Amino acid sequence: MVRYIALGRSPRDSRPLLKRYKSPHEIRDIFVLDGLRLRSGEIYYFYEASESWMPIAFYLISFDIEGHESKAYSIIKEDMMFNACAYVDLSTYVCPHEVEIPEADRVEAFWVRPLGKAREYLKERFIDTFEFLIDTLAKMVDKVENADRRANRLRRVAERRLATVPVVISIFKRYKEKFESIDLKVEDVIENIESSAEELRKALHKKWGQGKSV
Repeated sequence: MVRYIALGRSPRDSRPLLKRYKSPHEIRDIFVLDGLRLRSGEIYYFYEASESWMPIAFYLISFDIEGHESKAYSIIKEDMMFNACAYVDLSTYVCPHEVEIPEADRVEAFWVRPLGKAREYLKERFIDTFEFLIDTLAKMVDKVENADRRANRLRRVAERRLATVPVVISIFKRYKEKFESIDLKVEDVIENIESSAEELRKALHKKWGQGKSV
């Protein structure tokens, strides 16, 4: 059976989509449908592939954490975006590959491909991710350059962040076909991230004599 996943401009009231209220145990930010019930201009839809995986399918994951701990969600956000995942909201992401959220108490995940305007929406969310990665590296450069040489905690954080760059670049290269299916130029993204990472490596080397090239 073909199913559809609705997210993006999703209403808080589930009745227009599901014809019922969601139960307290259901994930609140996505809607699993057996048909498209609203006009495409009102909500974004993702078609769930019938197979568990296909070359141009993305991994949609939404989750809840008991207690709604904002700090936990913020930490997960940075980790997910350094895994090349597109940020939808603090508890919903679309990734080119399968991911796990060990901290989550409830999870729903699907392999999906975007339909119609959802392609442009997903492209915008991935662009936001790329800009976040570059901005995070740039801010880290500023912190390192202005830090005291005794700021060992900052040095360790910067080195860990630098070490994640080859991982995220390998993801972009491995799933190039998926990104190109929504009109994203992977080469430009990789070039910009590598440039930002090189600036961080130079800042680390200048401050502490460390930082391997990526």
